[in-house]
Amino acid sequence: MKSSQLYILCFGTTLISIVILLNYFQQRKRKKQDEKRKNEYLKCKTLSDFEELAKKSMMSHRFYYFDYKTGQGHTYQAC
Repeated sequence: MKSSQLYILCFGTTLISIVILLNYFQQRKRKKQDEKRKNEYLKCKTLSDFEELAKKSMMSHRFYYFDYKTGQGHTYQAC
């Protein structure tokens, strides 16, 4: 085995190891976020608590619609 092949093999295994570690830590972070979100929902006592939590967790959306009766478009913000 040539030294260049050995370098390529070492580089490839190092790169694969880094990708595997990154995926592991991303999954771990997602699990913690999901657990935190689940605990927040369990703490809700009233419907308004759920609404406030939903507003925090959802990003605001901007919608465009065309009103055919007036002949003009409108934009409104949700959440």
